[in-house]
Amino acid sequence: MRNMFLALLIVCAASSFAQAELFPNSGPPGATVTIGGAAFGEFVSTAENRVDFNGVPALIQLWEPDLVMVKVPLGAKSGDVTVSGPKGTAVAGRFAIQQVKITKLVPPEAEPGSVLTIEGEHFGNTAGSR
Repeated sequence: MRNMFLALLIVCAASSFAQAELFPNSGPPGATVTIGGAAFGEFVSTAENRVDFNGVPALIQLWEPDLVMVKVPLGAKSGDVTVSGPKGTAVAGRFAIQQVKITKLVPPEAEPGSVLTIEGEHFGNTAGSR
């Protein structure tokens, strides 16, 4: 009876780790993504604590027992985001990569050293050099 009770506790602990939520669920490479959940455990090392975007490892910004923040990796493709830690692995959700799209270049032609204005979508929140 004691062994059955112990096995039940292990199953419950593993299932609580699987309760993970992804926000936002779409964005460009370089965007910050927050994964909320429970029982992620403490950060041990980059070998043991991982977040992968469809198999591509992300840069971990913050790892807490109930919250993980990462940057979307440059080579990521749309698909499942998995969180792996000391207590197991869980799928946090699906993430859609939004590729950068240039819609307008002003002026359309310019001399070297000229200032160009580039308009488009999904550039992210980081300003480029000026």
